[in-house]
Amino acid sequence: MSEQSYIDKYRPETLDEVAGQGTDKVRKKAEKNEPVILYGPAGTGKTSTAEALANEKNWNTVEINASSARTKADIISIAQQIRTSSIDDNKTLFILDELDSIDGRSIQPLLDVLDEPKNPIIGTANELWKVPDSIENRCTTYKYDLKKDDIKPFLKQVAQKENIDISSRQLGQLATRNGLRDALNDLQQFSESDADTDWDSRQTDDSPFAVIERVLRNKDYIGGQDMTPPDMVDFLDENLPGEFEGVELLRAYQALAKADQFHNIVNTKQDYSWWKFTGSITEEVANIRLSEPYDGWMNINYPSSRRVSAPRPNSNSPEGTLYEELKDVEMPNYKASFNYQEFINEILPILKSLDEEEQYQLILSESLSDKSIKALDVSKSLYESWLMEEDTVETKDNTTLGDFSDDNSDESEEMSIFDL
Repeated sequence: MSEQSYIDKYRPETLDEVAGQGTDKVRKKAEKNEPVILYGPAGTGKTSTAEALANEKNWNTVEINASSARTKADIISIAQQIRTSSIDDNKTLFILDELDSIDGRSIQPLLDVLDEPKNPIIGTANELWKVPDSIENRCTTYKYDLKKDDIKPFLKQVAQKENIDISSRQLGQLATRNGLRDALNDLQQFSESDADTDWDSRQTDDSPFAVIERVLRNKDYIGGQDMTPPDMVDFLDENLPGEFEGVELLRAYQALAKADQFHNIVNTKQDYSWWKFTGSITEEVANIRLSEPYDGWMNINYPSSRRVSAPRPNSNSPEGTLYEELKDVEMPNYKASFNYQEFINEILPILKSLDEEEQYQLILSESLSDKSIKALDVSKSLYESWLMEEDTVETKDNTTLGDFSDDNSDESEEMSIFDL
């Protein structure tokens, strides 16, 4: 291949050159330091958009791989970088790649920065549903999804500039690749070795969303090596109503029901050879449809049956009660900024590890209820004994000479009168 790849050679330098995406809104948000998240399949121009924007605005850039943030210290380090202003007084665009892989248990420092960013922030993710809700809620999200009609015109321009002899049909075949990056790579390979432009048969590891979309569009089933047949059944069951209707939907559900029967055999006999029947039936779902597959944007959703919400405090549980009571604490130098998941994973173990004296002082100072005391694994009877001892000591400490003379003050005065 030539020394310079087409990907580098035709990398967009301004937002207007980003293929197939509406970028004006991204520019306006970044100019106001309002954080955004660009999400969608690989090769659709998410990172290229951020880099083109920085180049267009002459901003500095700092690219951070969020998936490498595994501890709270890592998150704090990222937050500190974002808070730091550029030394040349120019804006710095912070690109947070792979936000869908960030550890969401200790992200409060990052959330504080996202609430009031001093510099523009663009996060990228392949799958938005994996981004922690607390991060997503603080950002404006834009979906990036290149279609054949977006990729083909760009490939045609590149082919003309490179004097590549290629037909419109072949360009259309290349445009079905898994993103613009793969399409450009294959166009360059075609120009240098006359490679085949037919359907991309490479083994890819796409997200379930991309795989299900291809199935519903009646395209070849590739890229789902990590998807089990039960995965296919659940994802299709969730997304069929949005793409099929009437008799089509009925026949599709009949196919899924049959596939589920084979899956039950697998569970009963623990014989996974039956999975091949489940997989074959689910892959054929798109062929059941009577109408032409929809060629526009598809909203593929994660199966609702598999959604797991972040733990929330249960007011009936000791742990939930303790969390709520500590969150209500108002002290000049104290702010309980942790969420319930952080409380359970990090704060509660620390509180339980305190020595008895410190735990007793906490219970006393915050007027914790009996249920909260139970969450700390503290014996209420031992705490009450300690409390009585404290009261006794306090009483002794506050006793003065006057305390002993007050009761006899009148008698003392009479005795002094008689003495006179």
